Amino acid sequence: MNLRNAIATFALIAASVDAAGDMEYDYEDFRAWNDFTGSSCNGLKNSPVAIKTKECTRYEDYALTHGNCKFKHTTASILKNGVQFEISKGASCTPSNVIIPGIDDTFHFAQFHIHLSSEHTIDDEFFSAELHMVHLNAENTRAAVVGTMVEPSRVTDNPVFEPYLQAFRVARANIECQSCLSTEAVAAATVKPGSDNDVHPYKLVQGNTFYHYDGGLTTPTCDEIVWWNLSDSVMDISVRQFNELADMILNTHVQKDGQCQRITVANKAGSTSRPVQSLNGRKIDRICPSSMFEGETPVIVGAVRSDASTTSIGVAGAVSFAAAAIASQVL
Repeated sequence: MNLRNAIATFALIAASVDAAGDMEYDYEDFRAWNDFTGSSCNGLKNSPVAIKTKECTRYEDYALTHGNCKFKHTTASILKNGVQFEISKGASCTPSNVIIPGIDDTFHFAQFHIHLSSEHTIDDEFFSAELHMVHLNAENTRAAVVGTMVEPSRVTDNPVFEPYLQAFRVARANIECQSCLSTEAVAAATVKPGSDNDVHPYKLVQGNTFYHYDGGLTTPTCDEIVWWNLSDSVMDISVRQFNELADMILNTHVQKDGQCQRITVANKAGSTSRPVQSLNGRKIDRICPSSMFEGETPVIVGAVRSDASTTSIGVAGAVSFAAAAIASQVL
């Protein structure tokens, strides 16, 4: 599937939620989300949810295929509900894709975004942030997100994350009120990520086991069209990287009504995350790579493609990945 076709289907599946980026919602009054036209925010398959640690329920392999998109094919943005890195509309490249075990479909990478703090919980624990990679299928019927928790626990910068953070620095400098930009921020924004650097989003996730369930978007209108896949491992970044990321999300200013105003819709505590929703009887699977199976006859649904550009999450040493809004909407 080429990117032009991907963007076309992207626009179609986004039709019911594309206006969310312009909706006047925030992370203080969640009851108001139910008032939007066509809202499913009071539905039975909403997200996020509370996850409980469990043994592996399935031994199957995700297939992750790197595309040929480069940084010159992308757009980084600072939005009112977070940061977003997406494949630019009309870009002439093939995006990365994922095949989820047990689902006969291929989902193509569109963008990733980051929430402060985490939206899902694991054993009732929140994490510092949560990264969502948003994918869409070719039939214009479903989205898939692979997500990872984010923690500032590295003693050195995460080199995989740094080019994306640099792209956000440049994006901020392009919209920030000049009076609010420090000399250091202006200088940092002049260094752009290499335009020919590969966009391999799956390298951002450090785990190879995922919690999988059927859910929805986590911003209005909460459409219930998402296959969720949340890594049970944490993406580690440095304290410096996290502090800069949080400052971008919470303290970016733009000129509005003649004044320099913050654009964030975070709550007073600095969170851009929706509270956990009821499972309503839904099952959460913990899908582990087939290589972890110790019995005699592992059940593996769907073959993992063996071409050189495909990464099987069940293979030792494999590159794994995580995963925000459909169109301008953040999940």
